Amino acid sequence: MIYTRLFVSLLFLMVCSICIADDQKHAVKHLFENTGLKSVLENVPEQIRRQAWDNHTDEHESLLSAEDQAILFKYLHKDYLYTSFIELMNQQMDTETLDILVEQTTTPVIKKIQQIEIATSKTQQEVLQKQMADYFEGLKITPPSQKRLDLIMDLESASKATDSIVFLMEKVMRGVNQVMSTGKEPVNNQQIEQEISIATLMMQNVAKTQIIMMMHFTYRDVDDKELSTYLDMLQTKEKQQFLNTSVEALGEVFLNALQKGFDELIDIKLDKSTVAI
Repeated sequence: MIYTRLFVSLLFLMVCSICIADDQKHAVKHLFENTGLKSVLENVPEQIRRQAWDNHTDEHESLLSAEDQAILFKYLHKDYLYTSFIELMNQQMDTETLDILVEQTTTPVIKKIQQIEIATSKTQQEVLQKQMADYFEGLKITPPSQKRLDLIMDLESASKATDSIVFLMEKVMRGVNQVMSTGKEPVNNQQIEQEISIATLMMQNVAKTQIIMMMHFTYRDVDDKELSTYLDMLQTKEKQQFLNTSVEALGEVFLNALQKGFDELIDIKLDKSTVAI
């Protein structure tokens, strides 16, 4: 199922007015580029292309023609998505909160952990899976302490990673469904909603375990004291606001991009129909 493949891919990647001052835009870019959400924005479009369309080689299974894909992915290009995201975040985050968040990232411990997160998010999936498998084999011999287990559980909760991934994937699924219906037979909305509900439930059940495993691996060279400092930062109201706003903005950006591509495809098909008549 496309949703399962997209969900697994996303798990491993792991997220005013138009006259906003340049320093605020710089703050938003700095904060976004120091989170795993940037990797999500850059890699999910390619995952959608590869899993939803490129894997369908039979003409009867093909969801969109090469021409249609080119139109759609003009809006799903990472540069377009990035620009849209920054503008949206500029509108939704205030300068005072951004200043506090930027200040938080300047401490040595936070900088160290964020650099580790970014490095992990950039690792190829095949390599990452092998490294994780080797790491967890080692944990069978030397399991983590109870304190470590509790810290990771608290980090997962504070990061809102599970809810964020499920929220974002549900947005992407709905958008992809809309695009996939372009030029096809009438869509059975009840069936689609049922499939999305099942997929969402599956994601909710699987995501937390996967994220906790990923955190154990990612922070393997970070000691408990450093992780406690990181947890304190994640639990601040400013960081919680940024996490919530970022994920909602990412969902909106992906939906808007899919909608723009969908609208252009419809316009082109209508024009062709008119000419044919």
